[in-house]
Amino acid sequence: MRVHSFVLVGATVFLSYVHSVPATDLTTTTFVYNNDVPSRFLRAHQTTKQTEERGGGAISGFITSAKQKLLNQKAEIEYLKILNLGGIEDALKNKRLTELTAKIEKLNVKRPNNKITLAGTLSEHYGDVALAEAIAKTKMFSRETSVKQLAQKLSAEQFSSWFTQGKTVDEIFNLMKWSDDGYTAFTSPEYKVVDDYLTYSNNAKSEQKTLLNLLTKKYGGESELVSILAKVKQDQLLGGRARKVESQLFDKWSLAKMQPEDVMKLLKFDDDVDKLLGNPNFRTFTKYVTKLNENDPDTTLLGVLTKKYGEVNVAKALVKGETHRLQFANTLQTEQMTSWVKKFESAGTTDDQLRGVFKFLNIKGDGSKFVISRKLDVLEDYMEFFNRGKPEKERKTFIDALSVGYGGEIELAKTIEIAKTNVGIYPQATALQEKLFSQWMKNDVTSSNIFTKLERTEEGASSIRLAIAQDFTTFYNKNGGAVNPAPPSS
Repeated sequence: MRVHSFVLVGATVFLSYVHSVPATDLTTTTFVYNNDVPSRFLRAHQTTKQTEERGGGAISGFITSAKQKLLNQKAEIEYLKILNLGGIEDALKNKRLTELTAKIEKLNVKRPNNKITLAGTLSEHYGDVALAEAIAKTKMFSRETSVKQLAQKLSAEQFSSWFTQGKTVDEIFNLMKWSDDGYTAFTSPEYKVVDDYLTYSNNAKSEQKTLLNLLTKKYGGESELVSILAKVKQDQLLGGRARKVESQLFDKWSLAKMQPEDVMKLLKFDDDVDKLLGNPNFRTFTKYVTKLNENDPDTTLLGVLTKKYGEVNVAKALVKGETHRLQFANTLQTEQMTSWVKKFESAGTTDDQLRGVFKFLNIKGDGSKFVISRKLDVLEDYMEFFNRGKPEKERKTFIDALSVGYGGEIELAKTIEIAKTNVGIYPQATALQEKLFSQWMKNDVTSSNIFTKLERTEEGASSIRLAIAQDFTTFYNKNGGAVNPAPPSS
């Protein structure tokens, strides 16, 4: 334990009386060494009654106590050097440290008014920060019970010293030279030192302060802090630290009655819903909305998102793709699609229901570029939910839904054929056309009866129907549906 300030203050007061105290009256202390190891202290002279009568007795006792404590500390430091335990981390694991512990305990029994601690001795030798970091590392990673117990004891002694000196959590935060890199700081021993001292201080003062304000100030705001927490939470070993701070942040937001829209602004979410789902802060936002939902069932993540971005835009963001592999995306899509199925059930017949969702998605509004719109992905996913629980004969396909929306299969085929004339979207248009042709083949359409399917004769077919027929025949032959030619005549 450091006592420099303690001694210096006492010495200042003492010196104001020194002119009236005879030199022979000053109390001195002398080291007595046995084989170079300081083992005891001899008092050279006793304080005289005359000194006490002059008012210097109390001050002299004060100084003597402080000096004695400092000398005790220095003696143990010398002994520590003799033990040669190496660096602080090695010292904490060295069994010879128990020798120093035993000496300190014996010394404290003899001089109960001038007690010193093992932590104070180690701190004087290695430094406060080095000791604190080593203790934290030991508490975090050591597997030896005895070593961890020693670390706990040293931690308590060091914290007691800091608290007695009036050191605040802010001061310890600055003392530990907290890293500017948030992830590094959260996973460092320094974090544990500050967090543990905060717990100690809170218990001593019966307070419930947190590190939230310190961290928010350190890293430039709550949005930046949330980004750091998102990274740290992925750490399997130390992610709990981030979740603890995150919980404190949620409590703060709840206390301030912050609504989801307020938090979205605070976290600087983009107006593009696609970018939102890829934002590392989005998971934190979803957890906060879930927390609000516990007390307000009407507040849901899907409701918040659709209110801001619109139902179709949210649906497009949730379709199969990179985000679809995320569990929250699956959950949201299930919730949304289930609600849509219920909503369009009231439209009437099956075709009316399909026509309703087609119009709701406004697929026609994209013109020929509908083939590259994620609205098709949305419709395809919707059909999976639409068919759930239905018998086979009542199920409809994605192509069925598009056909109903465009007014029939022929109109859909014509729209796709037109889209193929645009070089920029040709691959997507061809892929969609092949889905249509595959369904036709399943329904027994062949290259021989394709014009019947197109409701025209080959001679009376328009150029676009001829193009459709030609494309279908090519697809049909490519997929093994060609009619075997008649054998040549002999």
